Amino acid sequence: MDALEQYIHDHTSPEEELLHELDREANLRVVQPRMLSGHIQGRLLEMLVRMLRPRRILEIGTFTGYSALSMAAGLEEGGELHTIEVEDELEELAQSFFDRSPHGAKIRLHIGSALDIAPALGMEFDLVFIDGDKREYPDYYRMLMGDGGTAPPGSQRLGADRGQHPLVGKSRAAHRPQRPPHAGGGGVQPHGLRRSAGRKRDHPPARRAEPDTGKISREIAGSGIFSYLSGKISNDGTE
Repeated sequence: MDALEQYIHDHTSPEEELLHELDREANLRVVQPRMLSGHIQGRLLEMLVRMLRPRRILEIGTFTGYSALSMAAGLEEGGELHTIEVEDELEELAQSFFDRSPHGAKIRLHIGSALDIAPALGMEFDLVFIDGDKREYPDYYRMLMGDGGTAPPGSQRLGADRGQHPLVGKSRAAHRPQRPPHAGGGGVQPHGLRRSAGRKRDHPPARRAEPDTGKISREIAGSGIFSYLSGKISNDGTE
């Protein structure tokens, strides 16, 4: 463990006992247990769910259920998580831990291909976590967004309607109150410092780089969908 990993570990909430047991069981019983999300990624997923406050989550790729349990821990009461796993031999292990968890009632486990099951659910999802077959990521994306990967001019991924995005619903972010017009644009600066009216910048502000809209993962990140690649959250569309 390098210095950065040690720092993250030391400043992350402890792993729940049930998840620790699941991690151990995966290493004893499952082929390629390294595919399990694990403590740090699990806490990150839980934090993202708490921040975004989705009512309905779709997970593509259950594996042993660690990530599903992590996200369910962040779900508010009344929320639900649908998780899809193609390998039927993992069903018993994952379901047994769902049944033992206080958050298990929020989880619905489906066995089969996500490309078949997700559309058949007939639901909209506020958040989608893709952690399935990496070769099928483009197909998952097209299935979820419903537009072949091309957004209509001027559309917003988070606030799009069902006609554009059959499975990805409207985000709560679209309904947040806007900044009032009288507030102006020169509000509180970073770190809470207010810039003096007569003070000029010593140098022009750095221009923000334009996003690369050609990469699927960038489109996914703006639509309430995030993916898990090669042991980390990826924003570059590569394995």
